[in-house]
Amino acid sequence: MIEWIKEKYGVEYSKQGMSDLLKRLKVKKKVGRPIHPKKDEKQEERFKENFKEIAKGSKNIFFDEARVGLITDTGEVWTTRGIKPIIKAIFDRKYTYLYKAVNPITGGSF
Repeated sequence: MIEWIKEKYGVEYSKQGMSDLLKRLKVKKKVGRPIHPKKDEKQEERFKENFKEIAKGSKNIFFDEARVGLITDTGEVWTTRGIKPIIKAIFDRKYTYLYKAVNPITGGSF
């Protein structure tokens, strides 16, 4: 970015100067939201407009899934300088998935 600004505007900034400028301008580094390269805005709008007709006669269900397993979730711990904390952890990749779907109108589930 520093090089680009120098080339485009003829202004030089140090790393700290650029950081300060971006903070003053309230610019933040963000991760972009991915979209499919073949996304068709018109087709999406048609789907939204015709959704009631498309959904007619269908059943509403709520679905959830969970993965249950033995992988230890380790976090940070406080320790004095020079001491490496040892945390016993299970590294087996044994897990299973749980699924459940419920029809909110009938209470039926599967």
